[in-house]
Amino acid sequence: MKNKLIGKTIAIGVIILFAAASIVSAQTADNPESINLSPTFDPLQDDWFDDFDNYTLGQYLENESDPADGGWHGWDNVPAAGAYVVDDYSRSTPHSVEISLDVDLVHEYQGYDSGEWTYTVWQYIPNDFTGESAFILLNTYEDGGDKSWSTQLRLNSFNQVIHSDGDGMELPLITGQWVELRVEIDIDADIQKIYYNDTLLVEKSWKDGVSGGGAPNIGAVDLFANSASPIYYDDISLVGEAGPGEEPELEISDIAGGFGISAKINNVGDGEATDTEWSITLEGGLIILGKETTGTTASIPAGESADIKSGLIFGIGKPTITIAAECSEGASAEETASGLVILFFVLGVS
Repeated sequence: MKNKLIGKTIAIGVIILFAAASIVSAQTADNPESINLSPTFDPLQDDWFDDFDNYTLGQYLENESDPADGGWHGWDNVPAAGAYVVDDYSRSTPHSVEISLDVDLVHEYQGYDSGEWTYTVWQYIPNDFTGESAFILLNTYEDGGDKSWSTQLRLNSFNQVIHSDGDGMELPLITGQWVELRVEIDIDADIQKIYYNDTLLVEKSWKDGVSGGGAPNIGAVDLFANSASPIYYDDISLVGEAGPGEEPELEISDIAGGFGISAKINNVGDGEATDTEWSITLEGGLIILGKETTGTTASIPAGESADIKSGLIFGIGKPTITIAAECSEGASAEETASGLVILFFVLGVS
């Protein structure tokens, strides 16, 4: 009796199976399932450049929230510390920015926290310059908050030298011509090399260059007049390439059957995995429903996992099960397994 019941059950199942196949095959022809695992993450922070030529002559740069000011603003966002765009001197026609008297002009940066970068400014100091002005790079800058100095170069008319704070290195001051001031920064190695007119002034730590205890980051530039007479800056740039930083690493584990297929996506790297697209695909056998299930997991923090599960599976046979995942940072993983599909159940997954 038991064998007859089993035979009838299988016969009914096969009839249902083939009936469903005719329906589903028509549907899937019009609505094929797919998943796009192409990475969209650009690992490089953009280069930055400002030659002041797109500003209006006489424009006052003071407000970081005003797009017209290009991100320039006064120290601690004080408007009175802003600066004017002028055409008295210019390296690239027609404008430069004048730094004099009460000017303490800042431009902040975000995302420059790894890799190798070169910060370049062109500086014109008139022959009749008086006082002491300063060029400053900070690894940490917050309006009204935390600050840490990496580079501070004092341009001294009294001694006619450019002086590097934190180490005391000096070179003769050059006036009456455009001079390149270049800082080559290796954030990962914590090294900066400061060049004046293409001559090495000093090589030292980036994080501990002036204040000490700083961050592996390029936070801001500060053009500080310090009550001195006018000097001029033009063609300022920050160019280079970001380092790898903290990155996610994905693994697939715990593939299991039952009423559908489940698995885990594990992030075994040291960075967060975001927008992780995944797929569970069955190939082989006669699978009527659930050949492919796709989804996206918004975030998998470093050291954590995400559970994923297929939709309804219906068919018969021994398909190959492929589970793939890729996050927006470019990390990916893929694992295969086999199992036996009997109607709505997936058995013996290994």
